[in-house]
Amino acid sequence: CRGFIVIGANHHGNSSNEPYLAEGFLCWWERAVDLSRLLTLLSTKGVFARHLNLERVSAVGFSLGGYTVLVLAGARTSLVEFDAWRDANSIVAGGPKEFPDVAESIPKLLSSSEAFRRSWERHGADFTDRRIKSVVAIAAAPPVRGFTSQSVSRIEVPVTLITGEADIEAPTKECTGWLLQQNKQFKHQSLGEKVGHYTFLEYPTNKALIQQEDIFTDDPSVDRHKVHIAAAKVTYSVLK
Repeated sequence: CRGFIVIGANHHGNSSNEPYLAEGFLCWWERAVDLSRLLTLLSTKGVFARHLNLERVSAVGFSLGGYTVLVLAGARTSLVEFDAWRDANSIVAGGPKEFPDVAESIPKLLSSSEAFRRSWERHGADFTDRRIKSVVAIAAAPPVRGFTSQSVSRIEVPVTLITGEADIEAPTKECTGWLLQQNKQFKHQSLGEKVGHYTFLEYPTNKALIQQEDIFTDDPSVDRHKVHIAAAKVTYSVLK
């Protein structure tokens, strides 16, 4: 649509296409590596080879994807910072709704998985992709509180943050609000005080789940389809 090629990734272990893996939910920074490698691969091989304009690449992500695209823009992670924020706010949840006890897997993985240990050790590395010219982060998830404030303040590519003010999973004040404090050049667009985190997702093919499952339930005043259109308009204004 509108001449854009959209590349979407199914991150291993953190995708509905396969069983969840703790590693896929814990090693957030590896998602940025996935996208960089996918962009390189598709720009050199396959049907998109030589058809991608690498001077006009934007990264758009929802929830943990919001964290991911900010990493591509230059944000760097500190698990010490993240744990300090959790402790200061008495946050005891060990993971997102999809994998609430995922943090309990960390000690076992550190002792049993060399691949996990290697990833854990490089969590604070610089995964900036200079090909990314602009970023849109939608309902950026709590792992953004693991960013170092200095790295966020140094991001120079245009960044737009989209939120819903009824977001419980990624509270605007704690997540996007903090990002805006670190970098005054970031732009922010709220799509409504009754818009929740999962409003940004599509409805299920099984319509019976609508208003039955919380991820498919919105405030009566919210039209999910209209929210999607509004988010698309904001995103397009950045990409064009």
